[in-house]
Amino acid sequence: MYRRLGIRTGLALIGAFFLSLLWVGQVMGNECTEQSVTAGQATYLGCLESENIGGTEVQYAVFKGIQYATAERWKAPVRTQPQGRVAAKHFGKMCAQDSLLRPFNEQQMSEECLYLNIWAPDQAKDLPVMVFIHGGAFYIGSGSNPLYTGTQLAANPKHPKMVVVTLNYRLGIFGFLYNDATTGNYGIQDQMAAIEWVHDNIQAFGGDPAKVTLVGESAGAMSIGIHLAIPKSQSWFRSVIMESPYYGIPSGVGT
Repeated sequence: MYRRLGIRTGLALIGAFFLSLLWVGQVMGNECTEQSVTAGQATYLGCLESENIGGTEVQYAVFKGIQYATAERWKAPVRTQPQGRVAAKHFGKMCAQDSLLRPFNEQQMSEECLYLNIWAPDQAKDLPVMVFIHGGAFYIGSGSNPLYTGTQLAANPKHPKMVVVTLNYRLGIFGFLYNDATTGNYGIQDQMAAIEWVHDNIQAFGGDPAKVTLVGESAGAMSIGIHLAIPKSQSWFRSVIMESPYYGIPSGVGT
């Protein structure tokens, strides 16, 4: 048993190491030309970056670490109302979670972690919006994971363009504890706050709030199943894509 655990841990650490290299490559590979977008009473200062995709040089705007809400421990999130100039060039902190992969991740963890990230083609206007909810068994994961970068979807010249949003939500005991003293499901409430923020502000970033699609993988897909049952959430998106959700479907049946 211990040998098996050791092998799994070793493989996880090796995988994390290579992911960290990918992350560093992304950070170092693109130069930032400041790009500003005004939404509400805030002006977000992000980056206009360029990248060669399939032999074509493309430009896209990226806004990282936008705080969509704040929350005290085991309390519902409260939407933020920023004013003035807001820096959006670096990812926000990840939500507190299992520390196995922490030595290989550039991001620090915190309970103050309700951030989202936006990728949009240069000069975007009224484009469809994809809001991606990460998986991780509801106790690990982050919208800043390099696997979830939105560049390819937002700016690939061979595919229809879109605006891509990734987000953090509280995990583990901080997001889903339930007992007589708490109401639980704070992670789902965080997601609702993020989706509402997108509905209210994404037009300023070139997206169409009437064309929002929720996309989730694993725990993210299960989260979408919950949002489909919440009337308030339903008013903020048009369609969904659920990747590998679990609803008791027999093994061997593709989802």
